Amino acid sequence: MPKILRSLLAVMALMTVGCVDGVQSTLDPLGPVAARQMSTFMVTLWVSLGIFAVVGSFLVYCIAKFRYSGEVTPDTPLPEQGHGSAITEIALILISVGLVGVIALPTVQGVFWVGTEPENEEVMVIEVTGQQWWWKFDYPDLGVTCANEFAIPAGKPVRFNLKSADVQHSFWIPRLGGKMDLLPGQDNWLWLEADPALLAANNDQLSTADNKEGMRFEHLPDDYPFQGYVLYGQCAEFCGDSHAFMKFRCLVLDDTNWQKWVQWQKSDASSTLSPDEAKAGYKTFAKNKCGTCHLIRGTNARGIVGPDLTHIGSRTSIAAGWLENTPDNLGHWIQNPGEVKPGNIMWKTGYKRLDENGEVVANSQVEVDDSEKDILVKYLSSLK
Repeated sequence: MPKILRSLLAVMALMTVGCVDGVQSTLDPLGPVAARQMSTFMVTLWVSLGIFAVVGSFLVYCIAKFRYSGEVTPDTPLPEQGHGSAITEIALILISVGLVGVIALPTVQGVFWVGTEPENEEVMVIEVTGQQWWWKFDYPDLGVTCANEFAIPAGKPVRFNLKSADVQHSFWIPRLGGKMDLLPGQDNWLWLEADPALLAANNDQLSTADNKEGMRFEHLPDDYPFQGYVLYGQCAEFCGDSHAFMKFRCLVLDDTNWQKWVQWQKSDASSTLSPDEAKAGYKTFAKNKCGTCHLIRGTNARGIVGPDLTHIGSRTSIAAGWLENTPDNLGHWIQNPGEVKPGNIMWKTGYKRLDENGEVVANSQVEVDDSEKDILVKYLSSLK
């Protein structure tokens, strides 16, 4: 393949890499903030393309028109030299200033609009805490706390108060807008809203009946208690070993499902197993000291270091949105947390043991064999 063709293909690949209609596409906004950011981006894009076309056209014209056709030697005289045109230069400066103004006006307006909560609307508040490498969501007005998967009502603005428990993170739901950094010792915020009309026009509905590739879950529980839409988010600031696996999911629900979700989140854990099976499952959970870090409301597991597991059986994902919530994935996550998310606290504090040289020699503090893994998977999957 000629070198010039390879170069052109490489440039085309770079130009089109973001033009994908996916679950995290910023080119497919589903809320007013994302739509405003998209419109500003398009203004900048078209102005930039216009400048590129005009300047590029003049460049090509000059190369073709004034190219020296003879043989160049040391004695070849230079072409006639000039010092340009003052009128042309002034005109180009004025045009450039005007084009900058075309870009700056919607940009500045957008910055102030996005940075101001909607007036005359009731704004719901969610406290977001980023940790290595998972997310905690608190609803102070509702008394609800959840991890890695949360819900918002469709058509209602939501203020996200953002803080970090350790290092710098960044909160981002691409199809709703953002992003905003979470900084240690500093509180930031942003507001987002999911537009019901835009959501209805898409095929992201949380349903096993939706077969649009890339827009559905492969393993949703058949008895999932709510119907709505799911949006994908993630940390957008490098924050350590498992930054790439620090994801989350946002469920967007109508009023009826939203009220059900709130009441469900307030309830204690309820296992679908028989009392004896649930007792055996919790016994294995306690034996492996899982309750030291994790909370299961309604039990003696009161840990606050890791995510709340009260309703983990009804979540669509595990490991901070990285894995679909299936028995196989859950079992693999329980037995191999260091493989799924390198450096995570569960692995470092509960599983691994180091020799005198700092090398990992065994999983000595917690050793989950296959039989215990199966019991834990069955128990946790039953917590609806």
